[in-house]
Amino acid sequence: MSPVLVGALMCHHRTRVGLSQMKSGNVIESSASRISALETARTVLPVSSAHALLDAYGTPAHKIRQVAADWRLWGPHRGDRSTRR
Repeated sequence: MSPVLVGALMCHHRTRVGLSQMKSGNVIESSASRISALETARTVLPVSSAHALLDAYGTPAHKIRQVAADWRLWGPHRGDRSTRR
């Protein structure tokens, strides 16, 4: 799954439950701008933070496992990065 799709899914789950980016940032002790960067594939988060967010969004466990598996393919070991066009 591409970073853009993972970010879009994170945004979908967040808005589905009515959380703002600021409140989502509070879940992982981060900022709204970090959540925005995540949702637009400009940064990645540790798998544990992704789990915490998806859990806060009420996402089913099997979807959390799928996102976490995809996250490991392109995630934290590469650090923050900008989307290249």
